[in-house]
Amino acid sequence: MRARAMRHNNPMQSRGTFKPMRRSISRLVALGLVFGSAAIAPASALIPVAEADIGTDEAGDAAKRIETAALVRDLVAWARAQEDPEALIVAAQILANSNIVLAAADDATLEIGQVEREDFPIIEPLTLLAEARVLADDDPDILQRILDMIASESKGFLPQAIVYTHDLKGSGRLVMRARAEGGRPALVRVRGDGDARLEMVVRDEAGREVCRDAPGRGERGADLVCRWTPTSTGNYRLELLNRDRVWTRTLVVSN
Repeated sequence: MRARAMRHNNPMQSRGTFKPMRRSISRLVALGLVFGSAAIAPASALIPVAEADIGTDEAGDAAKRIETAALVRDLVAWARAQEDPEALIVAAQILANSNIVLAAADDATLEIGQVEREDFPIIEPLTLLAEARVLADDDPDILQRILDMIASESKGFLPQAIVYTHDLKGSGRLVMRARAEGGRPALVRVRGDGDARLEMVVRDEAGREVCRDAPGRGERGADLVCRWTPTSTGNYRLELLNRDRVWTRTLVVSN
């Protein structure tokens, strides 16, 4: 996958401005990976499918991708605010090792079952390394590390998954297009930051509801999960609704 570098006016942009403060945050990232890997208990979908259709391994992979994406999103925002190239290097390494990229959900097509080349901005290892290179031009050691990593990055990289990010305003709605293959189980997982109650609805081309998921009364932190098996290949419409009046940061991933 190759796309233009994401500009800083995106959901991962930091809203603060700080003076440059170089420091290594590898330990912070390591701790985040350890404590962020705890199992998440998914909310049940309205129309479940058999366990044989979507195994626990595949559902677990979706949860891990969201965990990693949340860590990278916050790490990149911190790195940009601090103008820290080493933090961007760590974020690039995490993405490369996890075989995912991040993309803004706005006007993007949700990829179910496969990842194809799309012309929308993404956050991938090479885009982060390019940013780090600009910040490290006065540090030859860091610059050399970046150049070595850029040279080793695979060209035409096709990630295993895209994790979509979106800042959903209070009482707002995110709509994404999706295409799913007939006979192949489809899974979509959504996570908010816990500030607001979210609801997910999936409809087919005829507008029929195929899945709906929402937290129980008083719940805000659980993931939303929709699973279904299309009888034939077709297009779907995913709606993510914010049932509260506060902004919430969301992550969306499919199998």
